[in-house]
Order: sequence, then structure tokens, then C-alpha cells
Amino acid sequence: MKTIKLILLAFTLSFTFYSCEKFAEEKMETTQQKSAQADAKSNESKGLLWVYQDNFDTPSALQEIWRLYGRPSPEWKDLAFGRDGLFDNNGPSPVNNYAVSNFPIGRDYGYTVESEVMLNILNPAGTCVCPGIGVTKASEFNPITGEMRTGISMRLIYAGAAATWFPAKMRNHTWFIMDFISDNGTVASSGYIPADIYSNNWCILRFEVSPAGFVKFFCDETLLWAPLIRLHPMMFKNNLLVLGYTSDGDLQTRSGVAYHDWIKATFPLSPKD
Repeated sequence: MKTIKLILLAFTLSFTFYSCEKFAEEKMETTQQKSAQADAKSNESKGLLWVYQDNFDTPSALQEIWRLYGRPSPEWKDLAFGRDGLFDNNGPSPVNNYAVSNFPIGRDYGYTVESEVMLNILNPAGTCVCPGIGVTKASEFNPITGEMRTGISMRLIYAGAAATWFPAKMRNHTWFIMDFISDNGTVASSGYIPADIYSNNWCILRFEVSPAGFVKFFCDETLLWAPLIRLHPMMFKNNLLVLGYTSDGDLQTRSGVAYHDWIKATFPLSPKD
């Protein structure tokens, strides 16, 4: 069975770090990871590493860990596309639905957020379908209304023929759209990066924030965007995770469904030597 993980791992110099799965077997409990790519990677750094992973085991766990926003509300799926236990943002395009974590992630030493997602196109003539990940701040988020501003956002989005708010040449295609709040307070954006090959397949969205404040965005192991622009300092630590955004299986009106199989956040608690 999949498990929700919150693990504190110690590193020592010239000590090869075991994966999350191996650590869990030896130190906590035996558990089977459903994706080798979801394991923590080997590291020979010094310091402390915090790893949080939610595999969306049960609907009750989803309610406990996340605040859910939108009508209809995001929901838990038991099985789809060969995976068990999924997050469905359930958002009817063009309205965005999302979940915001009940806990903060990140210190001053960088962090990584990643999630395995499926964007499945059901009706190319529909509007939009979009899985996405991001982070926000408590100061940028209203827990009652759900209104928020993301400090970092990474979306995989299909713009259907009926998504008239997209430029005509962008419709009927899938795109990566990434942005973040820069150190001068403006929004840095990737624009549209082609992503048709990632439609109708599982893929891993990931962004990494370096201790110096630079952000890199990846899909699987492919680097998509690494601008030489620093992230705003307020986004270095104590961020809330965000999952979204549009997913509706109504073949008459929408484009398709978007699922998250798991999400993981990793960050050091002390500087590396």
C-alpha cells in the first residue's frame, strides 16, 4: 500500500545516503514505493534533509493534509490509468480548483517540489485540462476564500479548440507554462513551451530552488527552463504546496482529466559544506 511520508534524514560527509524506500525499511516500516523516481536520490552532502511525500492513499488522508478549494471540490480517485490512489483537482475549465497544504516546506537552503501527473485529453474541441504544482505563502493566501498568489507555478496545460482566451495558434496543443515572483517583485514567465509529447502519458513535473535563489524546471529529466533571474526572498522558506488546476471528464464541454499520482517536497534543514 502507498504511504504518506514525513521523514527526517541525517547525512554525514562521505556517507552514501539511502533512498527513502530503503530508509523506511530499515528505520521505520517496510513499504513498497510505487515509483523508483519518487525515491530520494543518493547524496554525499553534510546536513539534514527533510522529505515529505504524499501518495494519496485514502480520501480521508486527502482531507487531513490539504485544504481543498473549488466547486465541485477536488476529490480522491481510487484507480485510473493503472495507478491507485490519485488526486483529481476536479476543476471545470476555465475555473481553477486546487489544494493547498496544511504545513510549510522549505528553509533558506533551497528545496525541490515534484509530482507525477497525467494529462488525458478526452475532447480536443473542449476547453482546457491542466495538472500543475506550485508554492504559495501564508501571507499570499486567504484560507477562507482560497484566493492566492503563487510564488512559483508549473503547469502542463492542454488548450482545446474552445479555449478562446488562448491565442488561436496555441489551441489544440499542450504546453508547459512556468512562472515565479522574481527578486524585484515582477513575475518571470517561461511563455509557452511545447509539450504535446507529454499528453496522455504519466510524467514527472519538478522544480528546484537553489540556495542562491535560482529556479530550474524539469519534466522527467529534461530541463525546460532555467532563467538567470533570482526568486523573491520571501519564497525561500515556509511555503505552502499547491496542486491544481482544471480537470473535467464531461465530453460535451471540457477537454479531459488531470490526475496527480504523488507529490514530494525535499529540502535541507542546514547549509551544505
